[in-house]
Amino acid sequence: MIRSCLLQILSLCYLLLLLSVFTKKRKEKSLENKNFEIFSILTFMVLLFDGVKNYLLFFQDKYELLNMIICKGFLVSTIIWSTWLIIYISSLKKEHKTLKELFKSNPFYIILIIISLILCGVSIYLKPNYFVDIDKLIAYQNGKDLYFTYIVNIVYSGLLVIYMIYKKEKLDFSKKMIVFSFAFLSLIGIVISWVNPSVSINSSIMGLVMALIYFTMENPDLKIINELEKDKEEANEASKAKTDFLSNMSHDIRTPMNAIIGFSESLLTENMPINQKSEVQSIYDAASTLLGIINNILDVSRIESGKEEKKETTYEMRKIVMQLSSVITAKLDQNKVKLNINISSDVPKFMIGDELKIYQILMNILSNAAKYTNEGHIDFNISSENVGDMATVKFSVADTGIGIKESDYDKLFVKFSRIHNQENYNEVEGTGLGLVITKKLVELLGGTISFTSKYKVGTTFTVVLPQKIDFNAIEKEEVNTQTKVSTSNVHFDGSLYDILIVDDNMLNLKVAQRILSDYKFNITCLQSGAEAIEKIKGGARYDLIFLDHMMPLMDGIQTLKTLKNLEGVKVPPVIALTANAMVGMKEFYLKEGFDGYISKPINREELQVLLNNIFCKR
Repeated sequence: MIRSCLLQILSLCYLLLLLSVFTKKRKEKSLENKNFEIFSILTFMVLLFDGVKNYLLFFQDKYELLNMIICKGFLVSTIIWSTWLIIYISSLKKEHKTLKELFKSNPFYIILIIISLILCGVSIYLKPNYFVDIDKLIAYQNGKDLYFTYIVNIVYSGLLVIYMIYKKEKLDFSKKMIVFSFAFLSLIGIVISWVNPSVSINSSIMGLVMALIYFTMENPDLKIINELEKDKEEANEASKAKTDFLSNMSHDIRTPMNAIIGFSESLLTENMPINQKSEVQSIYDAASTLLGIINNILDVSRIESGKEEKKETTYEMRKIVMQLSSVITAKLDQNKVKLNINISSDVPKFMIGDELKIYQILMNILSNAAKYTNEGHIDFNISSENVGDMATVKFSVADTGIGIKESDYDKLFVKFSRIHNQENYNEVEGTGLGLVITKKLVELLGGTISFTSKYKVGTTFTVVLPQKIDFNAIEKEEVNTQTKVSTSNVHFDGSLYDILIVDDNMLNLKVAQRILSDYKFNITCLQSGAEAIEKIKGGARYDLIFLDHMMPLMDGIQTLKTLKNLEGVKVPPVIALTANAMVGMKEFYLKEGFDGYISKPINREELQVLLNNIFCKR
């Protein structure tokens, strides 16, 4: 007797185990979860009714009324279960918070429930029939009511299959699998029950369908994974949108900045009255400050996106210090503020590290000290503790500036946060990004940054970086192409060389022509890639081409590829001259076939290094 309901007992135990896991897992309150909870309760009722029914059939004479109630309960719960499966599958992913909202949104659900209730009434009305053989321990339900319920299940299975075919483009694999499983397993269960009525398997099939739903759609772990995947996709889309925005912003702002900085820098080299030169210097300084702000925003974006990488080379610390000294000294009122530099003898001459990032870290800290120190001194000290081939280099920048209030300590490394010291707040330029970038760069290099400060007394910043000592480095006097500030401003005579500049912006052409005129090149300016191709096709020959990227009709990359495909034409070095200064652009242009990269506004020192490499080494 117990054996006859063993399958239902095992199914109930497994169902209870799944439900206990489901209820304990973290999950959001949603209509989908609510529907699944109702569906689980219905499955539990079907299994319970079927198990009790199979047991009580052996006591038909003793519990006739109770047995009939249980049997009808099994049939009714089976019809309701099939009805709710249709509601559950068809309502997935719909943006309704309650069942009331769902039913109001589509009258189909109300009609389906009404029809199902009528079918339940018919099933109750139809006369039941039972077969019991005590000797053989066989007892099962048959009759019109059971067969009617089987027909209802088949019809509902067909409805789900039709729904799936109709919505096949919108349904994901898990939904399709559930529909096919229900239709296929229901058919198999009915066939088995028809061939051998004593095998009551249909309720366990319903339990199996519910288990499939749990593992494919309702498992909280899977939902969390799906949510994380969705969040990741949204984050990637947001990151791409931010990158595109910053790229466009950089390009659109750098283009006019190229003209302002380029022309003002050229004017500063000419003889003019002192007051006019001072005004031009102010224009140049303001433009340089704005360019610095743009670069800071791009730096933060690059670092936060994880695209900033270490590029370690052999460098000489004293050269970095010389470059820093020349730049910072120019920013100071030397009658009021003195820059004191001390490099300990323990500091190795040659080390291996990311020279550019070390330069940027120290430049940001020294520039910050210069901004907030109106009188007194700035002490820049460098020391090192050496063990084997490793050096722990300590950089200290102490100033006698305005200092920082204790209440403002927490704001120091926060993006776009500036400390409001009334004495000089309105006079100090910046976005509050410099120290944020500095901290992130220090951490990227495996170092630490700290500070001490006393309001109206001064501030000391300390940076500690681990560096590898290069004992095998050979001292050479060469220009480092990655150095921020060049040590030479000597222009060579380029009168024997022909240069082509291609840019759709006439102002950019004038700036580039003005800067290159110091070298006495023979310069040709064109405003489109098509013009450049026709010019070279016509026999024009050049020793160097500067090519803008973003041009209408034919951009710089298309122009370069077309030039390289011209028969019988030897293409000279082609340099990408572009306002696109986002991370990875240099590598991008080199990969596209360019021989070099200069970003706008044109940096004269970088340009000179590039020209020296092309012409002076021939």
